[in-house]
Amino acid sequence: MLEVLDADAMRAADAHAIAHEPIASLDLMERAANAFTGELLRSPLVQGAGTSFLIACGPGNNGGDGLVSARSLHQKGYPVRVVALEVERTSQDFTANLKRLRDAGMLPQVFDPDAGLDASGCDVLIDAGFGTGLTRPLEGRAASFAEAMNATGLPIVSVDLPSGMPASGATPERGQVLVRARLTLTFQCPKPVLLQREW
Repeated sequence: MLEVLDADAMRAADAHAIAHEPIASLDLMERAANAFTGELLRSPLVQGAGTSFLIACGPGNNGGDGLVSARSLHQKGYPVRVVALEVERTSQDFTANLKRLRDAGMLPQVFDPDAGLDASGCDVLIDAGFGTGLTRPLEGRAASFAEAMNATGLPIVSVDLPSGMPASGATPERGQVLVRARLTLTFQCPKPVLLQREW
């Protein structure tokens, strides 16, 4: 039987793994993001070693997953650019992976809402903006970030959930800002909203 877990159940599952495997939260992120990267590279959206990626990272752990994926793709020789919504008020695991990314020689840009996202020369956009930690509709800079992703016209692959999607299982409201992903690679179990026919 396929389990479908909402945000609270996913947090409980992660906490259980951290406590009982045992595994540090940072190592769990590394494992999950590397699994994401492996599946991404098997996707038909990736057309060989020359495929270039633009990775849009939010300030939380979904963004941290994006940073790990960026480092992994870079180490495998893929062209990668990273844009972060912000680099100051971020989760602990995001901060640790930002340092690892910089140590690998990659310097992310900080998102400028007035400029949008420069997708020139990129083939695929990875949406690592917001995942199951999101508890309300996107607004302000976060909404502009999601809208800028959609505006690139690139095929979008979302990490765990398209940014703006409610992980609780609620149906998105009409007019709510959502990233329009071509492909979503979710972790561990499907989230309720991913099984809805329309949104």
